[in-house]
Amino acid sequence: MPNRVRGMKLTTGNLHRLGVNLEVTVGPLLYSIGQRVADDMREHVRTDTHRVQEGITVGKVEFKRNRASIKIGPSRKTFWSRFLEFGTVHMGAFPFVRPARDRIRPEIKPRLKRGMKKGLKVG
Repeated sequence: MPNRVRGMKLTTGNLHRLGVNLEVTVGPLLYSIGQRVADDMREHVRTDTHRVQEGITVGKVEFKRNRASIKIGPSRKTFWSRFLEFGTVHMGAFPFVRPARDRIRPEIKPRLKRGMKKGLKVG
């Protein structure tokens, strides 16, 4: 479930024209935000599911055509985490992925804004 920041394409295009290296400026910011989301997931997943907690990963930041993305969540090794998130016929849902994203969402734009301002001062 992607979390898009509106206006990011325009912003990254403008920053690129100003000579700001997006991979150097935005990459570490996205990774630190990803770590924050992953920590929140680990904190709020059911306590008896240690394997799921250990399996929550943060991927590397990928850049494609002025877009940056990062994958955060349980690894494929812990495939049963989807049963916790969405529930089954025999068990109710114990969501931890979407609530973590929703809790961190208000922090994303301010953190990106502060980081890009620092990138402009450096660049």
